[in-house]
Amino acid sequence: LVNVWASWCVPCRAEAPMLGRTARNADIDVIGIHTGSSRAEASAFIDEFGLDYPNLQDSGASSIQHALHVTAMPTTFVFDADGVCNFCHRYAERIATELRYDAAGQADSPS
Repeated sequence: LVNVWASWCVPCRAEAPMLGRTARNADIDVIGIHTGSSRAEASAFIDEFGLDYPNLQDSGASSIQHALHVTAMPTTFVFDADGVCNFCHRYAERIATELRYDAAGQADSPS
């Protein structure tokens, strides 16, 4: 599982405890990639949430974020043992999907 996050990202902060528990309790490797945060900000985030899985710093231009087509924070990828991405979740896409519901709770028809 690869999670791309930023220290300023509110949804990233909301999911950090769950990712920490997953890394400690599940038979899955978790790797974090922080972007848009200084090393000090990222270290403070990691310490605050007690994240003990590896976290890498994205460097910017020609970055991991660019290579993985990350368009929203947080974005989580699940890769299989062969390195094939089997799942990608972009938080902003979830919000966009939820916003498609009208006030009566009816889903808009797909376009």
